[in-house]
Amino acid sequence: MTTSDPVGWVKIKMSSLMFNNGVNDWFTISYENKSSGKIHIISKFAPKGGDRYELMQTKMEEQQKKAEEEAAQAKAYAEQLQQQLAASQAQLE
Repeated sequence: MTTSDPVGWVKIKMSSLMFNNGVNDWFTISYENKSSGKIHIISKFAPKGGDRYELMQTKMEEQQKKAEEEAAQAKAYAEQLQQQLAASQAQLE
């Protein structure tokens, strides 16, 4: 036997590596339909694009900040219009 000879096979569903953000479990190695040992696999699932909850929370915070800025600008513009209206009314009197 050499270092590159197979010692057996393990069949793992990819989805099992994603549940609970990864796996920490022992899997049975089979060779010629017989158990030939076990392998301990530890994985951490890190989806491309990051965690959706954190991503959505960040977007929501950005949108909230933008809405607050736009509201402040609208309020300042409304006050400016009120002042212009008051000045126009004072000139008419």
